Amino acid sequence: MATASPCASSRASLPGQSVHTVTVASVGRSWVEYVPKAYDGATARPVVITLHGLGSDGAQQLAYSGWTTVADRENIVVLSPNAAGVPGRWDLLGARKANTDIDFVSVMLTDVAERLCIATRLSLNGMSNGSAFAAILSCALGDRVRAVAFVATTFQPRDCGRTSPLTVVAFHGTDDKIVPYSGGRSEVLPIVVPDVESAIVDWAYTDGCTTKPIDQKLSTEVTKRSFPGCRGGTTVELYTIAGGGHTWPGGPVSEKFGRTTTEINATEVMWRAFSRT
Repeated sequence: MATASPCASSRASLPGQSVHTVTVASVGRSWVEYVPKAYDGATARPVVITLHGLGSDGAQQLAYSGWTTVADRENIVVLSPNAAGVPGRWDLLGARKANTDIDFVSVMLTDVAERLCIATRLSLNGMSNGSAFAAILSCALGDRVRAVAFVATTFQPRDCGRTSPLTVVAFHGTDDKIVPYSGGRSEVLPIVVPDVESAIVDWAYTDGCTTKPIDQKLSTEVTKRSFPGCRGGTTVELYTIAGGGHTWPGGPVSEKFGRTTTEINATEVMWRAFSRT
């Protein structure tokens, strides 16, 4: 990660969690914002956007992912926006089409930059529907996004006009009933999804990585597939969770959506990848 730079003027803010709102296309939109304890208002801090899944919200995503703990330790700003609708759902229209959710995130970033001392580049991550939207944002926001991480949904938008390399990290359970690892039709939702291993190859191809991946068994449940030789020092990694469900690795354990592994912490792995960019 590049050395943090100073801001032209101090942009003080109280640390902790707060909710902010803007109006986009005549609709009120909101996000949960977490400012770390060590924030000083003078040094540009990295920004991480974390996106909730279908029917969840920003506050739940912050708690579920554990990003606030990383934020305080690493002195980073975390934004967790709320999707529109009931249940909350991110619009998965492509990056080059009219999409008010993309507009909302752009307005949110402008608002945050006016109030906080933040870096111009950022990292994205999400869960399920939020993961898919993170992929779309990584295309729509272009070079502003330095890295993206996917949990329980991995794909590359067909209309992605991005040409610069991007660090990519993905996590997916082999027993995910909602977004099946091998692709095809979901057992729960009326959707058809791509095969996870093929989707990660698409990202590796875009990054110009070596086509032959390297597999490493990290634990009884976790296998890491990495693609070396990517452009610009980026990395592309897939963490496959044997028997894992539609869950956040290392997150709160619940059987509602299948098994949650405790043998890896997705948020910590994401941050290690993000901090290298």
